[in-house]
Amino acid sequence: MVSISHQLWLQLGQQATQAALQQGNVVRLCVQSGSMLPSLPVGCWVDVQAATVDQLVLGDIVVYVAEDKFFVHRLIGKQADLLLCKGDNHWLADPPVAAVQLLGRVVSRSWQQKVQKIHPFGVKWLGRISRLEARCAAFLSPKADRMASLLHRLFRLVNF
Repeated sequence: MVSISHQLWLQLGQQATQAALQQGNVVRLCVQSGSMLPSLPVGCWVDVQAATVDQLVLGDIVVYVAEDKFFVHRLIGKQADLLLCKGDNHWLADPPVAAVQLLGRVVSRSWQQKVQKIHPFGVKWLGRISRLEARCAAFLSPKADRMASLLHRLFRLVNF
């Protein structure tokens, strides 16, 4: 019997996932945290398709690699080769993501025996709310923190 470390297992999985996406395949991953609630519940499966930074639009749910883990978060901003992402259930945005860390875009989810296509925010202004929310939270002043809290509540109410 061959024993491999957890770290090596993760690296092999990442390499296999990246290779499958580069060949044009759709890869199915299981959501293992509540960072994207209510959009993606823990235990739901997401289908990921390769995408470049130029193909992404604000509001897309993207998959990227950081700290030897896959992250499935919403795109709230992009500049050149950097992406700004955030979990729907998080207050603050993630550290900037380099384009080379991007694996792809979530195109559908499977939950409770139902498959649903994933679209960017149903309305354009919702992406702007999320970006504004991240900017407000970054100031860490009492007024900005209160504004971020209000925007977060609004974001969760209209997110479907």
